[in-house]
Amino acid sequence: MLGKTDPQGNFFDSCIEDYFLPEEHKLLQIKKKVDFSFIEEETGDLYVKAVGRNSYPPEVMFKILFLEFYYNLSDVEVVKQLKFNVLFRYFVELKNKDSIPDDTSLVVFRKRLGEERFETNLESILQKEDEKKLKSDALVCDALYNSLSNRLSIEKRKKKHYISEKREKKRLNDFIYSDKEDKLICRKGYSSIGKTRQENGYLYYFSSNSCRGCDRKRECSFNKDRARIYVSDSHLLYIKADPEEKKKALEKRKRIEAKFGEAKKHHRMARARYRGRCEDKVRLWQKSLL
Repeated sequence: MLGKTDPQGNFFDSCIEDYFLPEEHKLLQIKKKVDFSFIEEETGDLYVKAVGRNSYPPEVMFKILFLEFYYNLSDVEVVKQLKFNVLFRYFVELKNKDSIPDDTSLVVFRKRLGEERFETNLESILQKEDEKKLKSDALVCDALYNSLSNRLSIEKRKKKHYISEKREKKRLNDFIYSDKEDKLICRKGYSSIGKTRQENGYLYYFSSNSCRGCDRKRECSFNKDRARIYVSDSHLLYIKADPEEKKKALEKRKRIEAKFGEAKKHHRMARARYRGRCEDKVRLWQKSLL
């Protein structure tokens, strides 16, 4: 039967909270900022409501798994910590007289949650973040993720994308793209006069009258009587990005990369801790909460 957390406090627990817990501790900040209450609702159908003894509250179990990740603890170790660590008990909302789940119960809970259920819970968190306007409005990636499908997928979600490109030769160093006019402008100041659809992109072409007498035609993509520049769909989306906004986003990315380094060094993310894709997803999500 589904167990639920008891919101009713007692004198002992209130004393612990008031006198023994450091307000600046990061675990307490996480507790204030991350709402785990949806876990009970999302996992309610996994338990029988009116038959059998009460289970440990799913929200409590999920928070215990989070502590395992955050402090590099095994199932057995986190259970030992919950016996005397008042900060841990406060975080997972175990009262002083509440029983503590054993390590086997944690294993069963992870399996019961399952990959599909975890995906649903993750989506619920993202929706709540969206309601609170906590979601970012841009995505910054390295060249590994450079593809038209990725860029279109990000734009479909009404977000900006700042993704580096793999090959230097794609870059139009001799031309400036005008997003307002959808034209290319050469170094001499001439603008393209039209474009034709090609496979996976467009071919921009310039006026033959302007190109024939140009003293720099040997430096650009001059073909017969005029310059013709092919721009792929992916690269077109790339050059449309605001350079100043991109610069700011890249500065933020440096701090995020530092967090990834912290995850590998201090939270054992260099290697998979559990077997199976689902449990690795759980660990990655837990890291994202930080």
